[in-house]
Amino acid sequence: MMCKMISLGHLDIRHNRVKEMPSQMGQLKSLQNLSNYKVGRQSGSGIGELRELSHIHGNLVIEGLQNVVYAKDASNANLVGKQYLDELELEWEEDDGVEINGAEMVLDNLQTHSNLKRLTIKGYGGSRFPYWFGGASIINMVSLCLWGCRNVSTFPPLGKQPFFKHLHMYGLRGIKRVGAEFYGTKSEPSFVSLKALSFRYMPKWKEWWCLGGQGGEFPCLKELRIDSCPKLSGDLPTHLPFLMKLVINEGCEQLVAPLPRVPSIRELMARSRDIAQWRELPPLLQDITITNSDSLFLESLLEEGLLQRNTSLENLTIQTCSISRPLSRVRLPITLKFLCIFGCEKLEFFLPELFNYHHPSLRYFLIYHSTCDSFLSIPLGNFPRCDYLKIRYLKGLEFLSISTSDRDLPSFDELHLHIS
Repeated sequence: MMCKMISLGHLDIRHNRVKEMPSQMGQLKSLQNLSNYKVGRQSGSGIGELRELSHIHGNLVIEGLQNVVYAKDASNANLVGKQYLDELELEWEEDDGVEINGAEMVLDNLQTHSNLKRLTIKGYGGSRFPYWFGGASIINMVSLCLWGCRNVSTFPPLGKQPFFKHLHMYGLRGIKRVGAEFYGTKSEPSFVSLKALSFRYMPKWKEWWCLGGQGGEFPCLKELRIDSCPKLSGDLPTHLPFLMKLVINEGCEQLVAPLPRVPSIRELMARSRDIAQWRELPPLLQDITITNSDSLFLESLLEEGLLQRNTSLENLTIQTCSISRPLSRVRLPITLKFLCIFGCEKLEFFLPELFNYHHPSLRYFLIYHSTCDSFLSIPLGNFPRCDYLKIRYLKGLEFLSISTSDRDLPSFDELHLHIS
């Protein structure tokens, strides 16, 4: 029996199919590294067996928390005494049938030690977050991920935490408003150390209340991502002086607020209608992805030179878009090194003009899973530095011609042509 291996120091069961822990794991008091603890319902395999494992270091995943029958059993795990843990993940099976109040009491009793740096909560079915989220237990935390906490309707005052660097919310289906309670203060800056913030798959979220003003919320934020929040409308934070990556992905149909105009942005993923609000792109922008765009805005963006005038842009991706008319010209920056066209329709209106222009810096050119009801001619002399050309699954293409000469033949490392 494993419980007799009292000198065991390391146990890794991440890729094991075991459904619950062996009986009496609490006797392994020498354990310093335990990858996962799978809570069982049987006597001796419950969460209380963690109580005596006070020397656990590093990372720990506790799975099957829906199997905790009594809230006091969670308290017996003594997570608050696990001072050597750096990272903890608490997992419930989603739609586990556990009563909301039961899940809340269990999480209340899983208070962590203040030394914990990173916490992830998955599949939690309670309607509120634990009381200790507002206290000293998370005072030194740098990363918090809330994943699939489906019934929670409001946030704790997370903005008061001084060392938060990463905050990610995914699948919080009950949240309708991110308001003052999220920041925890109105008179002082909040989230003063936060570097990365994301909201994803929040179908009921309608309003984001922003403090505004100099030194308000997120004074150090470098990355902001919003994805699949179909009811969100209103304003976004505007004073983000250090923002370097901004992602407004598909599924945010009602979000029409202006994008933050931040000179420091290096990477942008947004719809063409969002980008078209700017007269000039941020000067340091190097990577841009245009996604799920209205054809009118995309056509204007490609023809009118907004992209071309940026002298820092190196990577351009156009995905899940459509062109409705033949383009009179395509104006891309001469600094462009990477161009990817994915999941787009009616490329017969776009590619002929694209191929007619000289692209002196382009190294990687990819087209795949798109449609082009025409024939194409690619003069390789317009791509003198191209190392990698890949065309795959271009439906409707009738004929492809590739022309070149000895004088301007590119030295391809890879050439892939798989039309259908």
